[in-house]
Amino acid sequence: MGWNSNKCRSISHTYSSQAGCDSLVTINIDVNQTYSTSETHAICDGGSYPLPWGGTATSAGPYPHTYSSQAGCDSLVTINIDVNQTYSTSETHAICDGGSYPLPWGGTATSAGPYPHTYSSQAGCDSLVTINIDVNQTYSTSETHAICDGGSYPLPWGGTATSAGPYPHTYSSQAGCDSLVTINITVNQTYSTSETHAICDGGSYPLPWGGTATSAGPYPHTNCTQAGCDSVEAINNDVKETYST
Repeated sequence: MGWNSNKCRSISHTYSSQAGCDSLVTINIDVNQTYSTSETHAICDGGSYPLPWGGTATSAGPYPHTYSSQAGCDSLVTINIDVNQTYSTSETHAICDGGSYPLPWGGTATSAGPYPHTYSSQAGCDSLVTINIDVNQTYSTSETHAICDGGSYPLPWGGTATSAGPYPHTYSSQAGCDSLVTINITVNQTYSTSETHAICDGGSYPLPWGGTATSAGPYPHTNCTQAGCDSVEAINNDVKETYST
């Protein structure tokens, strides 16, 4: 009487007939397995993973898929996707014209522009580092000024120039780059000449700048050259006596 179960594999039941004879009915059960499996795969940020049942995974997360077996039992397969980050960073550095910047991956930058470099992480994902270089100008200028012999020129950075020659001075800009300014000084000559002329007592000598000299001198006169420098010319008269007897 009643049902007997053998680990869910067979179930038996005894029937009793009207004649008092027992009849045994046994049901045999076969259990088909269902499966639940998971796999984990990593992709780089921006990459993709081809799913075995079609399509691609482009972001982190579980991607479950149910298969149905020939026995009609479902099995669950889950693909877990981890996303490894990639990085893109940039730095800006300034150099002086003619200078250089040592790049962290080797070599130097000597001109303006972006200098990109790709690093590969332990996870195999590329990261981009860009060094941007700005070039600050340096300047080299010169001016020429003339002074008269014995004169001076006030230098813009202090002091005076009293003789011919280049007078260089280096300025440092706010960006820390040197600029060279050179003052070139030329010296214009001044002249001092004298002439002696004889006149007779009571006579005269016509001065070249106008007027006459009637007595012993000197008779100085200052001329201004085209360069603006004074030159002194002196006329000396030697008066000769005249005699009346």
